[in-house]
Amino acid sequence: MPWFKILAGATAGAIVTAPLMAVFYLAHRLFELPFPPYDLFDWITRVLPGPVVTFGLDLFINVLTLAGFNVADTAKTAELGIALLQFFGIGAAAGIVLSVAVSAGGWNPRRAGGITGIISGLAMASVSLAIGGASLPAVITITWIVAAFWVWGLALGAVSEGLLTRPAAGRSAAPAPPHAADPGETSAAAEPDVPAAEPVAAESLAPHTANAPLPARAAALEIGGMNRREFIVRVGGAAAVITIAGTAVGNYIGTLGRGGTITIPEGMDEQLALGGGVTSFPNDADAVTPAPGTRSEYTQVEDHYRIFIRTQPTVLEAERWVLPIRGLAANPASLTIADIRNNYEPRSQFITLSCISNHVGGPLISTTQWTGASLQEILADVQPLPEARYLRIHSGDGFYETVDLDLIRSDERIMLAYAWDERPIPIEHGFPLRIWLPDRYGMKQPKWIIDMSLEADYVQGYWVERGWDEVARVRATSVVDTVADDAVFERDGQTLVPVGGIAYAGARGISRVEVRVDGGAWEPAQLREPLSDTTWVLWRFDWPFAEGNHRMEVRCFEADGTPQIEAQTGNRPSGATGIHRRAQFIRQRA
Repeated sequence: MPWFKILAGATAGAIVTAPLMAVFYLAHRLFELPFPPYDLFDWITRVLPGPVVTFGLDLFINVLTLAGFNVADTAKTAELGIALLQFFGIGAAAGIVLSVAVSAGGWNPRRAGGITGIISGLAMASVSLAIGGASLPAVITITWIVAAFWVWGLALGAVSEGLLTRPAAGRSAAPAPPHAADPGETSAAAEPDVPAAEPVAAESLAPHTANAPLPARAAALEIGGMNRREFIVRVGGAAAVITIAGTAVGNYIGTLGRGGTITIPEGMDEQLALGGGVTSFPNDADAVTPAPGTRSEYTQVEDHYRIFIRTQPTVLEAERWVLPIRGLAANPASLTIADIRNNYEPRSQFITLSCISNHVGGPLISTTQWTGASLQEILADVQPLPEARYLRIHSGDGFYETVDLDLIRSDERIMLAYAWDERPIPIEHGFPLRIWLPDRYGMKQPKWIIDMSLEADYVQGYWVERGWDEVARVRATSVVDTVADDAVFERDGQTLVPVGGIAYAGARGISRVEVRVDGGAWEPAQLREPLSDTTWVLWRFDWPFAEGNHRMEVRCFEADGTPQIEAQTGNRPSGATGIHRRAQFIRQRA
């Protein structure tokens, strides 16, 4: 029956694909070989049309938000899970195709499976090489992936054959003849001296059944009299052992810092580290204290939101990293991190960075201290030629962006950053070097920079090609983080509820924040002095207590008085706008 062939194929695909993934994972951890499930996901998102990618990204974030997950904490984990499920699903689909094909065409399943594995391996090796997922020589990558898929294909064929030909539990299969009977010849099943129910040895049938149709090979597969259920249990159990063992060992190796991680070479930490982390802030003495429950004013690096175009962060070897600045330049250069740090005055700036995919009130926004060198000063040494108008930047993960040289000339704050929180930038955030452009969303700011080129012509950046805003200027936004009804207090005989949050307008600053309760009048909130003119502002509003359901709304104004856009728009293509609201039942607490 067709449904049975489909089910058998999907089961076979699932049984053999899970251990394949575990073996790939273990090899990735042990020898830094490619991990095809992630490479395939990265390649698909790279080659899909821009509108499809952005639609999927929006849908992904919306689903996480509606499900109540913190996008900043779970987005990357969820993405990895989708990549694994995608690969697993393709493996199950391959089992279905093979099962239906061999049943219809009478092919030898193991031979067909082996051929399928080789073809799949060659395709996957091409993907890993194209996406840059292979750090070893191409011949090693190709050999390993093709060999692994060939074994997978053989196993897929064998398991499919077993599932299609074994009897269901509690039933016996009539033995098949050793070879196709000639016309007029009596079959072995009809011979009086061969009982119909007696199993025939697989060894005696194998030479005759190797290329016979599946029904004719049924008896040859009745090893030990196993029925289909027993076969699934045994084969599935073996697959589960391989899957669990491979994953566990791979994870253990990961805890030892091998495979997919990087250790800064000896001496490099002294070259890069500027201190032990920021411990004091310019607004420590400010009289406005944040309302309890307001997000931290300074984001710890491990809590900073992470967005990048691949499933895993790009690892660049610090000892071998050199930044070429070439193209239309009178004095092209190749700079090491030591060159950038020692030859240019360090600049430190408290910076809020936000993602253009962030929804109003979303978590894809963070604040930390950046340290680096002025790009103006570096380009002055490189000496762009008069015809140079743009700086094209390429990243190790395949990302690219184009920056107008006039923008760089007009803003000395633009930096090539090598440290966050007075420590080297972490791997997942762009080690060893990334750029900062004030007043722009993160989509314009490459990480893991490996190449810069001065060009006469403009070329669209990675996300601009995929339909996002060409300028990507930060939209003003404000958020209600907390209505702290568990921290009410008395002042001048009145019970007050602290309400608080953030307001941010890129490098344009915030002049005032207003809060409205239950659709009433807008009232001014207190503003805490920001860490710098390029960070968010924390605001606080002490609201007179009234028990019941209430709705808090907030809006902000830029430093020059420009109000934030109150009309509700989605994040694509230029960033989300709208009023953030928080509804809450507020009650008196003891």
